[in-house]
Order: sequence, then C-alpha cells, then structure tokens
Amino acid sequence: MDNIAAQKEHDMYVRRLATGLRMNGRVAAGLPGWDAPLAVPGNGSDNGSGPYVPDIEALLGAMHCLVEVETAGSLGGVDVDARWQAFSHWARSPGRMFLVAVPTALEPGAHQRLARLGIRNAEVITV
Repeated sequence: MDNIAAQKEHDMYVRRLATGLRMNGRVAAGLPGWDAPLAVPGNGSDNGSGPYVPDIEALLGAMHCLVEVETAGSLGGVDVDARWQAFSHWARSPGRMFLVAVPTALEPGAHQRLARLGIRNAEVITV
C-alpha cells in the first residue's frame, strides 16, 4: 500500500472512532475540521523527542482517554515505541486511559508490541 492509501486508511479509522466517541463526550482528533488533541511530552526514554500528539483525545465522563490508531502501514513505524511509551506514561495518573486501536487482524501484533515495551496500562481495541 502506498503512503497516500495508508494515510487514507488511517484517517478513515480515526474519523470512524472519533465520531462514535463524540456521542459520549468531548472529542478532539488529528483530522481537518476537528479540535486538535493535546500534545504529550516525551517521557525521557525517547531520546528527547516529543511532544507527541495522539490521534484522538476524548473526555468521556470522568475518564480522559488518549487513542492511538495504528494500521498495517504504521504499526511497525520507528516512532511507535516512543509515542506509546509517552502516552502510557501520561496515562499513569488516575482518571486517564491509553488505548491502541487497530484493525482486528493486527490485534495480536499490538499486544505483542505492548508486552515487548513493558506497557501494562494500555488497552487494545479493534476498529
């Protein structure tokens, strides 16, 4: 899949998920026409990179969620580890959650990557 097609697939999943979440709370998404999600600083393990902006930020009742959408074209990306570690670090505070959203076929790979990184406070959801 070329970069343009991969980005379209990614944006389709972000739009679908953000639209569904918006029915339950305030949602920001990294898409044209949406409020921008908050920027999360790096957590020190990313060689000073960052800040990182998640695909979706949602306030759902008392829960503040960051959602990162990954597709076959992005799950193996070089910056995924640093982004996930930063979002996981952010989600350590009470009332916060980090979600990784992937197509069903990529769910095992997302769980494996989280385990390899030692991230235990993230949930994998399918889109």
